Amino acid sequence: MELTFGITAVILCILYVIMLVILRDVQTLDYVIFKIFFVLAITLFCVLGGLYFSAIIWIVNLAIQFLLLYMILDD
Repeated sequence: MELTFGITAVILCILYVIMLVILRDVQTLDYVIFKIFFVLAITLFCVLGGLYFSAIIWIVNLAIQFLLLYMILDD
């Protein structure tokens, strides 16, 4: 069971990187909120798959996304 969650986490990570490459110049509120939910899903699958070190890295990424959200809302 952990293997399927781990594979799902890897696939979601690849999709996240592809999304970042395609939409690298976009910084709208909707896009940042979407990235936050996407990172939350990846973190969940990392934890369920037993990839705890990866989950810590994604939590740091989540903090960065919240910082971006704060910067967008501050303008």
